Amino acid sequence: MVNPVQIHVGSLDLAAVHSVTQTLIMMSDDEEEKFNTFMEFVHSLQPDQKIIAFCGKKARASHLASELVLQGIDCASIHGDLEQCDREQALVDIANGSVQILIATDVASRGIDIEDITHVINYDFPRNIEEYVHRVGRTGRAGRTGDSISYFTRGDWSQAKELIEILEEANQYVPEELVEMSERYSAWKKRKEEGRAFANSDRPNRGRGGGGRRW
Repeated sequence: MVNPVQIHVGSLDLAAVHSVTQTLIMMSDDEEEKFNTFMEFVHSLQPDQKIIAFCGKKARASHLASELVLQGIDCASIHGDLEQCDREQALVDIANGSVQILIATDVASRGIDIEDITHVINYDFPRNIEEYVHRVGRTGRAGRTGDSISYFTRGDWSQAKELIEILEEANQYVPEELVEMSERYSAWKKRKEEGRAFANSDRPNRGRGGGGRRW
């Protein structure tokens, strides 16, 4: 191209939309605790509320949707193992109010524009903070406000530092336990890197030239 022009709409900095209240629920790695917490929220849903619950894996999304159906709770699901027609129907059902709950993987975290989603539930915290920001952006759209609720466990501690930055940028509450988790992860990572550096320095020189000793 000759003399191209690049246009950026909005900021290039990674930040969550400020119309969404971000809440973290710190919990153990116990799956039963996570499921029970989610079901308590589902049973408290009001008629005018809609949620997207994000799972990390397709199997988890299918299992969670099945558990809801077994308990007599209508829901839709969308993930990579479903046919395109089934995915489209799931979006139609949540958009027109046929169901209040959409169980999804990150296939729905981008490009899905349903204006009246009131809550995003991060049942499984995403693998990177960019996906977290995209998930949060599924609510609080078209001038509305929304709520994002994330279940955060010890297994997610590598995301703690960047999550704190996202929360602080949006003037959200940062749990003290999250700060402590971030500090512990940083200390653990430092010890791991120092151990690796020591192991590398302690290896014998196996070079062939320059007077290196052969073993």
